[in-house]
Amino acid sequence: MYRQPVQSRAQRSVRKILDAALEVLSEEGYAGLTTNKVATRAGINVATLYTYFPNKAAIIIQVAKEFEEARLNYLIDNTERFEHTGNWQIWLQDAIDSLVQFRCDNPDSLYLRAAIMSAPELRYLDEETNARAIDALLPGLQAHSDALPTTLLSAIARTVTLTTTTVIDDAFALSPYNESLIQELKLLLLNYLKCYLK
Repeated sequence: MYRQPVQSRAQRSVRKILDAALEVLSEEGYAGLTTNKVATRAGINVATLYTYFPNKAAIIIQVAKEFEEARLNYLIDNTERFEHTGNWQIWLQDAIDSLVQFRCDNPDSLYLRAAIMSAPELRYLDEETNARAIDALLPGLQAHSDALPTTLLSAIARTVTLTTTTVIDDAFALSPYNESLIQELKLLLLNYLKCYLK
């Protein structure tokens, strides 16, 4: 799918390809992205592009993997504090604010998330990130609940993760992002989690 470059010159070529793909994606969407457009934007021959990527999906998969990995690391950094915080309500609001800031700091995330959600060959990336985010939430949920069954805690973590991702994606579908949706997300999750957490 993606051939890892070893030499620094090859690594620079791959970085140019990935950066160019993100630019084309942000201008024309996933449907308008082609390997020829990416190669032209990267200033390389299309044959060089094919040395590393067999098709446009492979390019976007690599770009999306990098974004999803950064998003996941951001989530994990926030969820590690959850387990040890004295006030989960404040943590939750801060965590949502942090995720919003992450999206603001990564403006191309809107186009990547749209591609991930619209292209069946990319959906697994979202599912993998969500599964790992759910796992990261579990220790915090356990620490702030009264011995709830693991199956219920997993369902709560899944509900929080999928709701948060969906609402943030929707809020950032507009520019500037829809702040009222973010406030409603906080209110929704605070009231939902009060049913289970102490």
